[in-house]
Amino acid sequence: MIKKLFIKYKDVISYLFFGVCTTIVNIVAYWVCAHLLHLSTIISTSIAWALAIAFAYITNRLWVFHSKAKGRKAIFREVCSFIACRLLTGFLDVAIMYIFVDKLHCPDLIVKVISNIIVIIANYIASKLVIFNEKDKTALYKKVLVALALLVIGFSIAQLSDYGVLRHGDGSVDNNVYKYVGQVIRDGGMPYRDTFDHKGPLLYIAYALSGYINEYRGSWLLEFAAIFASIVAFYIFARRLKCRRTTALLSVFAIMTVLATFYSGGCCCLYSIPFIAVSLCIFLNYLNKKPISNIAVWLCGLCCGSVLMIRPNLCAAWVLFGIVIAVESIKAKKYKELGRFILFFIVGLLTIIAPIMVWLISNGAFAEFCSQYLEFNFSYSTNAGGLIGKSIGMLYVMEPLITGFAFLYMIYRLVAYRTKMDVYFAIFYAVSIMAAGFSGREYGHYLYAAVPALIYPYATLFSKLPEVSLKDKRTNISNSAIVVTAIALLTIVAYQPWRMVARTNVDIYVKRNKSAYANSEEMLSIASTIKQHTNPEDRIVVFGLKNVIYELSGRRSLTRYSFMTDNVSAYKNVHDEYYGQLEREKPKIVVMEFSEQIPFDDMFNFLKKNNYEAIYPSETYKSVDEISPAGPDKYIVFYRPADGK
Repeated sequence: MIKKLFIKYKDVISYLFFGVCTTIVNIVAYWVCAHLLHLSTIISTSIAWALAIAFAYITNRLWVFHSKAKGRKAIFREVCSFIACRLLTGFLDVAIMYIFVDKLHCPDLIVKVISNIIVIIANYIASKLVIFNEKDKTALYKKVLVALALLVIGFSIAQLSDYGVLRHGDGSVDNNVYKYVGQVIRDGGMPYRDTFDHKGPLLYIAYALSGYINEYRGSWLLEFAAIFASIVAFYIFARRLKCRRTTALLSVFAIMTVLATFYSGGCCCLYSIPFIAVSLCIFLNYLNKKPISNIAVWLCGLCCGSVLMIRPNLCAAWVLFGIVIAVESIKAKKYKELGRFILFFIVGLLTIIAPIMVWLISNGAFAEFCSQYLEFNFSYSTNAGGLIGKSIGMLYVMEPLITGFAFLYMIYRLVAYRTKMDVYFAIFYAVSIMAAGFSGREYGHYLYAAVPALIYPYATLFSKLPEVSLKDKRTNISNSAIVVTAIALLTIVAYQPWRMVARTNVDIYVKRNKSAYANSEEMLSIASTIKQHTNPEDRIVVFGLKNVIYELSGRRSLTRYSFMTDNVSAYKNVHDEYYGQLEREKPKIVVMEFSEQIPFDDMFNFLKKNNYEAIYPSETYKSVDEISPAGPDKYIVFYRPADGK
C-alpha cells in the first residue's frame, strides 16, 4: 500500500524533499557568505538566492520532473522560465505579505506560513505544467488568462465595499450588525440569546472567525471570497452550456453587473450566491444526463444546508430541482438512484446543520434562534405592503435592464425552443424574482437573490456567438439579431456600474476620496465623544442602525438590541424588555439616529424623564426639549450627568 502511494505521488514527494534541501542550501550559503566571508547582507542574500535557484533547477530537472529538453536553446529557455517563475512567485510572496500584513494587519507569522504554502504550490504547478512540460501550452495560457480575468472582475466588485483593501469607510448597516454579532461570539456570548438579529447562525460564525484575522478587514475577505467563488461557479456553469471561454466570461460579466450596480458591502444574500451557483452546476450535470457522484450529491446537500443557515428563503434551487430529480427518477423507475440522492443529500445537510444546532442548544440559544430567525423573518417578510407591495417589490427587482432583458429572453426561449431545461430554469428565474421582492421592500441588495437565476439566460444567449460570422452566409438571422441586441444592451447597462468601479479605484489612487482612507468624520467624532465620557467597561445605547459606533468607540451595547427599528420594536415584547432594562440600568450614553425607520418618541420620553443632555454635536449642553427630529442633526449623543465620572 505504502509502495503504491509512493509511486503514485513520487513527483510530489521528490519536489517536497528537494524543496527542503533548497532551503538548507539557501541558509548555509547565506551563513558562509555573511559570517565566514563577511560579505554584506544584501550580497550574501543575493548569492544564497542564486545558489538555491541553481540547486533547485538542477534537482527539479533531473529527479523531480525528468525534463527531456536538449540543446542549448531548449535548456536556456527552460532555465529562463524557471528563474522567471521563481521571481514571479517571489513577488507573489511579497504582495501577499504587503496586503495581508501591512494593509489588512493580519498576524504576520500565520500569513507567512500560508504565503509559503501558496508559493510552493504555485512553483510546483508552474514546473509541472509549464517549465518542464514539452506539450503545447496554449490551452494552459488561456486558462491562466481566464483565471486572471475572473480575479479582476471579483476584486473590482469587492473594492466597492467600504472594507475594501484600498478603502476604510463606515461600512454598510448589515455588515456592521454581522460584525457586532461576531464580536459578541468572540467575547464568549451567543447570537440570538445575547444579541438580537434575524439572520442565519452560519453568517455570524463566519464573521466571528473573520474577526480573528482582523476585526475591520476580516469581513472584506469574506465578501471577496463569496464574490470570487460565485464568479468561478458561474463561469463553469456557462462553459457546461457550451459557451466558449470568451462568451462564458461575457456571461459572467453581464450578470455581475447587477451586483456591481448596487454593491456597497456584504449582506446575507451575497453569501448565499456561491452555494446556489455550485449547486446549479451539479443540477446542470444531471439535466445533461451526466453521472452524479456521491460526493457531488453530498456537496449539494452541504450547500443547501449552508443557505438554510444563512437565509432560508433563497433555497428555491434545491426545492425546484429536487422535485425535478424526484419526478424524473420515478418516471425512469430509478428508485435506487433516487434513494442514493436522498441519502447523501441529507448527509450533506446534516454535516453543516447538526453541529450548529448542537452549538445553539448546548448554549441555551435555540429558543431565541427559533424566535428571531424563523418567526421574526416570517413576520418581516409577510407584513410589508400586502399583495400590492409585494408586486411592487418584484417589479423593483425586474427594473434593471439586465434582469428585465433576461425575463424577455426566457419567454423567447420558451416559445422558440420549448426544451425541458428552458422550462426548469424559467421557473427558477420566476421563483428567484419572487424571493427577491417578496418582502415588498425596495432595497438594492435584495437584487442579489436574483443573480444566480441570470446565468442560464445569458449563458444560453452568448453561447450563440460562435454561430454569428460575417463569412458564413447561413448564419441564422434571428440569432444574430438577438446577440447584437444583447451586446448593445449589455454595453449600455454595464457602462455605469463598471465606470463606478474604475472611478472609485482611480479616486483612491489620486487621493480625491478622503472617506476612502478613514471612517467618516462624524462617526469618529461620535466615538471620540463616547470615549471621553465613559470607561471601556461601560455599556452604551446606539438607538438606530449605526453599529459601527460600537466598533469605533470600543464599547458594547447595554441591551441585546444593538440596533432598533420599527419592525424590531413592534415584535413581541421587545419594546417593554428594551425600555425596562434602560430604566433599570440608565446608560451614561445614548446615541440617537433620526430616520424614518426608527421610532424615536418613546426614546425622547425616556431621555427627558431621566435628565439626559445633548453633548454632540453642540459645543454646549442643551435640553432634550430643544431638539427636533426634523432638525439639521442626524446623530445626537446624549449624556446623563448624574452618572458622570
